[in-house]
Amino acid sequence: ENGTPTAASSVTRRNAILASVNYSYDARYNADLTFRYDGSTAFGANNPYSPYYSVGASWNLEKERFMQRNKWIDMLRLRGNIGLTGNQNFNSYTSLSTYNYSRNHNHMGQGVLLQTLGNPDLEWQSTLQTSLGMDAGFLKGRLSMQLNWYKKLTDPLVVAISLPSSTGLSAYPFNAGSLTVEGAEFNIR
Repeated sequence: ENGTPTAASSVTRRNAILASVNYSYDARYNADLTFRYDGSTAFGANNPYSPYYSVGASWNLEKERFMQRNKWIDMLRLRGNIGLTGNQNFNSYTSLSTYNYSRNHNHMGQGVLLQTLGNPDLEWQSTLQTSLGMDAGFLKGRLSMQLNWYKKLTDPLVVAISLPSSTGLSAYPFNAGSLTVEGAEFNIR
C-alpha cells in the first residue's frame, strides 16, 4: 500500500559473422585477413550492424638466403597491419528511451517519467588502427628488441551531450567528433 510499482527488463543481443584467412609462404612471408560483421542492441535501431576488418603482413628476414651468413641474428621480422574495430561498451539501452514510475508527481495515482532519451541513429564507435613494427633477436636470445609505431583514429565518438534542465533529463547519447592517438614504443631486453 502506498508503494511504487517496480519493473525491470533488460534484453541485450549481439551477433556476428566472422571470416579469417591466414597464409604463410616458406615461413618467410605471412599474411592475415579478417572480416567481421557485428550487430548489437546497444546501438540505434537505424544502425544496429557495422562491418570491421583487419589486414596484416610480416616478413621474416632471418629466413632469407642473404641473411643465413649472419649467425648472430636469431630473428628479424618486419610487420605491419591496419584494421577497423568497434566499441560497444555502452549500456544496452543507450539508444532507447527509458521510463520510470513516480507517485510523487500525481497524488491521485501513478505517474511515468521519461528517464533517458534514446537516439535511434546512434552509430558504432569505430577505430581505425594502423601499426608498423620490427622484432629482432640477437646472440642466441641474449638480446631482443621491439619497435612499434601506431596510430588510432576513432570516428565517430559516442558522447553524452548535456541537455537543458527544462527537459528534466541530464544527457543524450550522440555521435560527435573524433580522437587521434599516435605514438611509438621501443623495448629492449
